[in-house]
Amino acid sequence: VQDKVIVITGAAGVLGTSMVHHFAEQGAKVVILDRNEEAGRRLEEEVKAEGGEVMFLYTDVLDKQVLEGNYTEIMARYGRIDELINGAGGNMAGATIAPDKTIFDLDIEAVRKVVDLNLFGIILPTMTFTRAMIEQKQGSIINISSESAIRPLTRVAGYGVAKKFFEKSRRKRLTARRGRDKFPLLRRGEILAARSEKNFGVRKKSC
Repeated sequence: VQDKVIVITGAAGVLGTSMVHHFAEQGAKVVILDRNEEAGRRLEEEVKAEGGEVMFLYTDVLDKQVLEGNYTEIMARYGRIDELINGAGGNMAGATIAPDKTIFDLDIEAVRKVVDLNLFGIILPTMTFTRAMIEQKQGSIINISSESAIRPLTRVAGYGVAKKFFEKSRRKRLTARRGRDKFPLLRRGEILAARSEKNFGVRKKSC
């Protein structure tokens, strides 16, 4: 990844922060995209202090206009985008089914928000940033998914539906106008379980 330009959405979160530090240490030029400006700026300063090449930009993965502005700034500074990691996502209480509740108790507005974030929060950045990859005729996209995409976990209805979409779509080869794009996928549960096994010698069940 030396000198590669890696764009990460949700980069100021727990997983994103680890990825930013890792890729910067490997010599990549990392673009931190996050709506939490305070956390994003703090992470940017940390990486710069460690000698890494990094740039923070405020974003909203559900706002195409904001994403287009991000794209313009990234291309003006680096002239290319080699990798996009769609790490933005999350859940909220109203979109889950508690043990003492049923599907009839779901807050539909909360479900909509969760689906929008975890579905369109991948689609819109992908539509925006892959334009550079198509022009370059190379690039990679990593979508961060979840074990809830393949089996029910803690009754995360909205979250599981959105992640399931990309769990299915990744199985199909997507051909762009001028080049082929690969869409690998990492599941959050697999990352956390692997880290637990490495650090503690115990493989924990995660959700």
